Formats: sequence, structure tokens, C-alpha cells
Amino acid sequence: MTEDSNRLIYHRDVTTLIEDSNRLIYNSAKPTPLLANTHRFVDEMCEEAYQKCVEYEQGPGGGDGDVTPDLARMLGYLITEAINDKGQRYISKQILDYSKVDGGFGKLARIYAKHVVGRFIYKEKVGSLMSYFDACCEKDPDYRACNILERLESQNYRCPLTKVTDGHHLILQRRAKDNKDVNFVEEGFGGCLRCVHVAPRFKSHEVTLVVDENPPDGHPVLSLFLLWKNYFFLDIKTLVYGTCTPLYHSILNTIGLECDTGVLFDMMALWLDADTNPETKETEFAFDVALDVAYLSQLERDRYPSRVVLDTMLIPQPRHLKMHASLARVCAWSGVKIYLEKMKAEAEAESLREILEKEKTGWRLAEEGGVEDSDEEENDEPEKRHADEEDENEGTRRGGLGRRRRQMEGDDWRWRVKGQEKEDEEMKETAQLVTQSCADRDGGG
Repeated sequence: MTEDSNRLIYHRDVTTLIEDSNRLIYNSAKPTPLLANTHRFVDEMCEEAYQKCVEYEQGPGGGDGDVTPDLARMLGYLITEAINDKGQRYISKQILDYSKVDGGFGKLARIYAKHVVGRFIYKEKVGSLMSYFDACCEKDPDYRACNILERLESQNYRCPLTKVTDGHHLILQRRAKDNKDVNFVEEGFGGCLRCVHVAPRFKSHEVTLVVDENPPDGHPVLSLFLLWKNYFFLDIKTLVYGTCTPLYHSILNTIGLECDTGVLFDMMALWLDADTNPETKETEFAFDVALDVAYLSQLERDRYPSRVVLDTMLIPQPRHLKMHASLARVCAWSGVKIYLEKMKAEAEAESLREILEKEKTGWRLAEEGGVEDSDEEENDEPEKRHADEEDENEGTRRGGLGRRRRQMEGDDWRWRVKGQEKEDEEMKETAQLVTQSCADRDGGG
């Protein structure tokens, strides 16, 4: 789990990179079997539940022939990696009670895989998140845009792991000064930063979502709300984005990272770990940069320091970082990522089949003359309005909110062309800036 590596010591505005030979290295392609008597358990019940997972990993029984070893390992590591004692007792009792029912252990494993672990993996498309440039261009910035600006400002517009500075910020700095007076090496290397989310987002209807209507005797109907409340001691209503629950987009739940680093963070191939190394736990604001090498080449691994001290920036809520790190370790040790990726691919394929089937049905009705064009447009209006509202609430489309997209889809095509030309010009300036920055770095070396 550790690997020797020699790192230089750098001093920067945002973080301090520290020499550390004990880099945290994991490999989800080679799962770690559950081992007895190697973990801390709150009580005997938790240890018994862990041993039950060991039995299912080595050979499923009790009518649960469909339980794969990775799912059994996942439940076992969810016991040991629970972020508090209450959570460890809660999942342990569930495992013992569900395993008494035919097929219960497998059902519980799939519930946690889908509604707990799966929530953290691939929870958003990093490239589609609002950029610093998008937030700056908002004439009437909403809560999300304001928090993006505040988050990046707190980090001095730099990724705390790679030291890359946001390219659009560099452009603004460049325009504000005489070009001859700009020290590009001092300003840092340019790139694209995004404010990725640490804890996942929930939709309002999911607060009352029932994930198991028929739990074992003695257990109440299992809802998503109760699952997260008892395991993480977290109220998911705080992560439903709205005017009254702004936590999801707040600086407490985001961190500004370079785009490719943000993707690794979202994949749980990279995380900030404050609990594994005793030395790190004793250092204030220190985090080990843990890596899952199944998703990184040697060159990519060398980009990241083994440890960072985030002593001059606003740190996301520690509990959210701890949740992210604990589930990342669960994924790396259990090998459940492969199962989750397969389930995600199947869901996307099913969604695509449904879309194609609807399109085929529409074409067939149009050919038969069964649907008038005016009726189609009238029927599509509510759907379009709903899509626009979703875009405005979700903010997932690159370039800003839904109202901007509706403007671009209007009749004023000149505005759209002008905006595109402006964006192209900005991208060219960013590319030139990065090229010049790299040239200055190579020349200085």
C-alpha cells in the first residue's frame, strides 16, 4: 500500500508540498481480501458481521449464490471504514439481520453499492461544470456562481495539488498589467480549473425514496434518508440544492482542481486522506494525496505530491472529505468499481434504447400521418419547458444557466455568433499563454 518516492519541497501560496516516502498507493485492479483480526471494531457484533462478510467472500451461502466476492468485500470494508461508531454498529446489525433471510445479504450489498458507494463515483461531468470565466461573465450571478468565485479566490486561483493557475484568471491578470511586466513563471502555469463537489447531490424526490420495502423483521422500511442518516449521520436534505439548502454548491462542499485532477477525484482514483498516516493526523491541515494506480500511469502519478498542507485556503468540510476518502478506500480494496462501472454502462445503454425506441415510434407515426406537426410542437412544449427548468436548476450545461441557453436558441443568431467568436478568442489567448508559460519554464530550467 506504500511506495517509496523522492519528492522535492516546494513553497507556494496555497499549499506546501512535503517530502514523504510513505505515499499512499492503492490498486483497485488487485482487490485486498478481507482478513480477520486486522481491524478495529466497536463491539463483538461488528466483528461478527465482518466475519459474516468473510464467509460470503470465500463462498456465498444461505441462498445468496449471486453475491460476488467484490460485493461481500465492499460490505466488510464499509464496516471497518465507517466514519463513526454509530455507523459501524448500524451496518453491522443490518448485515447480520439481512443474512438470516434468503437472498438478504445480496440485496443489502446491492443497496449500498447503488445508493451509498455509487453516489460518490462519476457523480458529475467535470468538464461541464461552470468555469471561472463563466462565473465572471454572469451579469446577475446566482449563489452557485458566487461560491465558485469565492472558492477559487480562496485558493489564489490555483489547484492545490498540481499548482496550475486558472488560465482565464491569468488572462485577466495579463490584461491588467503591461505585458512586459508580467512574470509568467511567478504567476504559475495556466490550465482549466473546475470546482468539483465532494459530497454528492440529491434531488428533492429522493429524500423520501424507499430503497427496500421488505426489510427483515424488526427493521423499518428502509429509505434513502434513513440509510444516510444512520450510516453517515448526515441529513441528505442539506444536499438537495435549493434556495433554502445551499450546502451542495457552497465552499464547504467544493474544491477547485485542474480538470483532469477533478476527473480523478470524481472517479475516486485520487483523494485527500487525513486518517491513515499517524504523522499526517498530527499535522494541522495536512492531507495525504492517495492514488489508485489502476487508473494512473507512472507519469500521471509523478504529477502529484505525496502530502499537502492546506494551511492558506478554505478547506471543504472535513466530514465530507472523510466520507469521500473512506469510500475511496472501500472501492480500492474491494474492487467494487468494476461492478459499479458495469451497472452504470447497462443503465446508460437502457436509457439510450428507450430514447431510440421513442424516436422510432415518432418517425413511424409521422410517416403514417397519425400525428400532426402542430400537435407534436404543442406536446413538446411542456417537455422543453421542463428541460429548461432542469438546466437552470442543475447548471450542467457548459456556458452557464438555462436562461443563457434559451437566449442562444432564440432568433438573435448574431448574438450567438458574436459570443462564440469571443469564446474562441479567449481560448486562443489561453493556449498562447500556456505555451509561453511552458517556454519560460523550460528556458529557466
